[in-house]
Amino acid sequence: MRLGLSAALAFALATVLTGCAADTSPVASPSTPDDTRVSVLPLARSVDTADRTPAPTTAQSTTAAPTTSTTVAATVEQGSTASRPTATCARPAKPLTTPSGRHLILRPAASRSPAPTIIVMHGYTGTPQAIEKFSELTHLANVDGVAVMYPEGTPTATGGFGWNSGAGLFSTSGTDDVEALSEIIDVAVGTGCVDRQRMVISGESNGAGMALVALCDARLENTFAAAVLVIPAVDDAVLAHCSPSNAVPIGVSVVVGELDQTVGFADGRPPFLPAEQWFETMASAVNHCPPQVPPPNQIDAFVERLDMSGCAACTEMFEIADGTHTWPGSSRGTGGQTPGTFALNRRLVDLALHPDQTCLA
Repeated sequence: MRLGLSAALAFALATVLTGCAADTSPVASPSTPDDTRVSVLPLARSVDTADRTPAPTTAQSTTAAPTTSTTVAATVEQGSTASRPTATCARPAKPLTTPSGRHLILRPAASRSPAPTIIVMHGYTGTPQAIEKFSELTHLANVDGVAVMYPEGTPTATGGFGWNSGAGLFSTSGTDDVEALSEIIDVAVGTGCVDRQRMVISGESNGAGMALVALCDARLENTFAAAVLVIPAVDDAVLAHCSPSNAVPIGVSVVVGELDQTVGFADGRPPFLPAEQWFETMASAVNHCPPQVPPPNQIDAFVERLDMSGCAACTEMFEIADGTHTWPGSSRGTGGQTPGTFALNRRLVDLALHPDQTCLA
């Protein structure tokens, strides 16, 4: 329920709420969902085109939240008998900025606060604005009472931003992105819009590799309720971050495209590993799964699911026959690629909503 504020109280709140804009004037921030102007560099220059930076625009995104502090009444989360306490959510109109200078697009849910939250990390040379546009996740999530965070990596030499996953290709270097991600999460939680106890980390390509690194770092232990790695860029250097001796089991879902020519699928594009090979290694390191990938189960005409057994937590991989190196299930892929028919967003939102669910299936 939205509450009216006096002018004096509104001014006082605006001076103390982190990331809350003081005015409602348009800013050059996220592109609108209909803006299809995207600059894509050729693959020969070793650029991951999964979510290349869109051309800037002065129009405010149609998914941007109002610049108000909203008190949301207690709600009962699906699958839970406990009601959420009433909280105040500082709804930012502009990207938030962390103390170290990172930016974050936060799209709060209108119906609850703090809300279950999905973190979506862009790919190499991507931006928060671009991955928001091409994933088409914000509207569906917000309508269903789920907040979405789109954090920013560090600049790459070819434009856009990336993450220091340690990979031999499609990775930045020289930055501690685990520390940066921890800081980004603190800023988001500080708005009152994000439920720290129900965060699902996701990402695509280089961002998915970074999400895996985050899962295996003790500084972020017990931070995430589940993980969804989309078209991940994973090689031996990324896997080296994970060790069975210090892993905390967590539900992990992997989504890959069989037509992916950027990181490869069955063969892998060096230095990246074949999907099932690195998945088996990851499953053993993170969730102590026996080292044997089971035969896939056919879900529909285009999707097969590998369900690892004997693990400490749910571990699965979806193989999409018509999927390429772009976010599955969206209406358009980056660089003209085919997104595939897998309804990732619906499954991702349901995962965030249900505390007893740890995988997409």
